[in-house]
Amino acid sequence: MRPPPLPSLLLLLFLLPSPSAAAAAGPATWEALRAAAGRRAASPVTQEGAAAGLLRRLLPSHALSFRFQIDPKV
Repeated sequence: MRPPPLPSLLLLLFLLPSPSAAAAAGPATWEALRAAAGRRAASPVTQEGAAAGLLRRLLPSHALSFRFQIDPKV
């Protein structure tokens, strides 16, 4: 698979909003984004399984030393 051409990457960069524009949007916009992200979040059980699986792949000799518990209120 070949990488995308440089002009299309530059176009994408110009189309993305700037961080200052996002900061100027205000707290209501940020709250709406956080609420939308929370609705799409995986269940705590799924997140715990993913974290445990990643640890088993990265540190197999230490994986049994950890226990994951996702706090759904955060």
